[in-house]
Amino acid sequence: MLKFKLWQAMAWMVVVAAGVRSSEAAQYRLSDLLVEGATFRSGDKEFFNFHNFTENGSNVKGAENIILEALSQPNRNLDPLVPLPPGVPDCGAICLEDHGFRISSQGGWNVIQNENYNMGLDFSVRTLGSCLMYGVDLNVAGAVNEGQVDGSTTVTSGISTLAHAAAFLHDPGTDQSIDRQYFYQDDEPICMKLVDVDFSMTLQAANVTGAQASAQHFEVFFAQAAVPEPSTYALLLIGSAAVGLVARRKRG
Repeated sequence: MLKFKLWQAMAWMVVVAAGVRSSEAAQYRLSDLLVEGATFRSGDKEFFNFHNFTENGSNVKGAENIILEALSQPNRNLDPLVPLPPGVPDCGAICLEDHGFRISSQGGWNVIQNENYNMGLDFSVRTLGSCLMYGVDLNVAGAVNEGQVDGSTTVTSGISTLAHAAAFLHDPGTDQSIDRQYFYQDDEPICMKLVDVDFSMTLQAANVTGAQASAQHFEVFFAQAAVPEPSTYALLLIGSAAVGLVARRKRG
């Protein structure tokens, strides 16, 4: 356990030094992704099967004006302030990065007094590397005055709901601009290679003068973990043996 915590602390210092967000310089119009067979990559995660796009209310944007940008961030569970729940993940050591995307629109989403806006989108994501998904992050950036911005991400596999993350800004009320939720099936932690996702957002401004609700963007990330490769196990065993040999020599 001590060795793992030392590794975790060192890894967290590395990823903090590398920066909080990393854009992969790949942007896609939602209208292009809604075409059958369209995909895009973020790290070793492939996003595909974009469908069920709905949009209604005030100031609709249209799929051609909604942009998805591939992003990565340091795995937030490397931060001691974001501890893992017991038993999570169940598939090995956490990977250093989360991969996902930012969804935004030209000019952002905005409603004013007594207006509302709703958007929904379904998609799938699969891992192409050794890091399996064990959780999901949802982040929102925006501003409200006598209004609210709500986003939700529901992750499923078949008929099973694995996680539901919610990020929101409320005035009056409290804010939760970032939410990380972990995958569970039958109350047990689970890691997944492929999941389906239902994303939605709602903006609502109260019927009072000066009311407004704005969303600059939402971000969706997937937390990852992987079983060490056999070569990694070999290095750990060699390292442990070396430490033991040094200890014996010191005692001698």
